[in-house]
Amino acid sequence: MGESGSNGLVRTKIYGKPGQRLRIKHDCPDGHEAPPGPKILRLRRFEGIDQFDPPEMEIMLRCQPVQRLAVFIVRAKNGPDLPVLLGGESVARTNRSGVAHFSLRGTPGTEYIVQLDTREHPRLLPQLPAHLFTLPDADEIFVINRSFEVARQRQRSGRHRPRITKIE
Repeated sequence: MGESGSNGLVRTKIYGKPGQRLRIKHDCPDGHEAPPGPKILRLRRFEGIDQFDPPEMEIMLRCQPVQRLAVFIVRAKNGPDLPVLLGGESVARTNRSGVAHFSLRGTPGTEYIVQLDTREHPRLLPQLPAHLFTLPDADEIFVINRSFEVARQRQRSGRHRPRITKIE
C-alpha cells in the first residue's frame, strides 16, 4: 500500500465492500521489530450526515526498537575523582564535584550493576557501593545519588604518658 516517510506515516485509500476483512501487515526497519501478527480491519457501512464525504480512520502500526538508550548520571557527595564501574569495568570517573555520566544501548530487561570504586580512597564510607538498574522497554535516565562519609583518622599524640604502676 505504501512506504512511510521519515516521519513514519503512510497515507493511503482503501476501497472495499461492507463486511470485507483486510489483513494489514507491515515491515520494520533494521533495529526495530514488528508485533507478532498482522492486524485485521473489518470494513463496515458508514451512515453519516453526508454520504459523499467518506470516513477517515487512523490505524497505528508500531515498530518497537530492539535496543534502548540507558543514560546514567552519578552525583557523589564527598566523592571526587572516583572511578564508576559498570559490571566491574571502568566506564567513567567523577569530576571534582563528584559528578559523572555515561550512556549505552541495551535490550529491554537488561540489568546493570553500577559501582563507585572507593578502593583508592579508603577513608570514604561506604566502600564500593553498588546500584542495580533494569532497563525498561523505553529509553531511560538513571540517577545515582550517593553520599559518602569521610572516616576520621586516628589521632596519635607524640607523647605517651607514663603509666604509674603501684608495686608493694
